[in-house]
Amino acid sequence: MKDIGKYEDLLERLYKEKTSLEDAQSSLDEVYEQWMTLDKELNKLEGSIQAIEHIAYGKQTSYPFYDELSESDTSNIPGVDISDQGPGLYPEGFS
Repeated sequence: MKDIGKYEDLLERLYKEKTSLEDAQSSLDEVYEQWMTLDKELNKLEGSIQAIEHIAYGKQTSYPFYDELSESDTSNIPGVDISDQGPGLYPEGFS
C-alpha cells in the first residue's frame, strides 16, 4: 500500500499555494479594472487629439492597414457595371 500521509502533505501544500495565488489574483482585480478604465479614457483622448489635429491642420491619421491598401495596385480589380442588372434584382413592375 502507498503511504497516504505523503499525499496528504502534498495536497496541503498545494492547497496553501492555491489559496495564496487566489489572494494575490483577487488583489490585482481592482488594479486591472482601473487599468482598463484608464486605457479606454486614453484611447478616447487620442481619438479627440487626432480629430482636432485633422480639423485644425488637415493632418491625416496614420493607419498601417490603410497605408498598405493605398499603396497597393488596384488596376486589376474589376469594377461593377450597375447597368447590368440581372433578373430578380428589382420587383416586378418596378420602374
